[in-house]
Amino acid sequence: MSPVRYRLAVLTVYLCVPILNFSGLQTVHGQGPPSPTVDELLVKLADVRTRRGELERQERELVGNLRERIAEQQRKLIQMGVSLETTPPLPPVAQPLPTQPVQPPVPRVPATLTEELAAAYQADKLNRRGGEDDLRALVRIYENAGQALDKARPPTVGHLRNGVDIIIRVQLKQQLPGVITILQRQLALRFPEDGTVLNASSGTACKLVLLEVASSLEKVVH
Repeated sequence: MSPVRYRLAVLTVYLCVPILNFSGLQTVHGQGPPSPTVDELLVKLADVRTRRGELERQERELVGNLRERIAEQQRKLIQMGVSLETTPPLPPVAQPLPTQPVQPPVPRVPATLTEELAAAYQADKLNRRGGEDDLRALVRIYENAGQALDKARPPTVGHLRNGVDIIIRVQLKQQLPGVITILQRQLALRFPEDGTVLNASSGTACKLVLLEVASSLEKVVH
């Protein structure tokens, strides 16, 4: 072989080798993973169904066990008198007792003058603000005032009231304050300071009032 032909052959081999390697690499890298066959897919499907069936079986077992436990607990509660389905009966509602008819309040009978004077006298004695001698002095004052109207009369009822009040204050000297307060109220009611003139008719009425008060005081003494 001539040197020229030899060089051409070597050059041809040198140029062809990379092309062959490159084409071979392309062929190797261009191939993807092999596709599963039908049989392989059927096997996988059967495996999935088997696992699903096992899970469903386990689920049924768990549900059955749970129901048994719940039923057993309910039986125990029922035996103990406790029910979960029904609420305990409410106690019977107490019927209201028949109401008594409302009685009207008993009207309070006003205390008599003697009762008021007796209560005030006991309070004054308890407080050491007078005694029986002072009470007897009041009896004499009212009796004398009533008898004096037969001989001389003040010009008006107001004058008679003020005169009796002055005599009481002078003789008792602040004794029996509770009794005197009641007597002053009686004088204000019976002998108003309205300028009423004391004549034979009004003088007789005033005398009766004075003697009535003296009688009430006498009853307290006894």
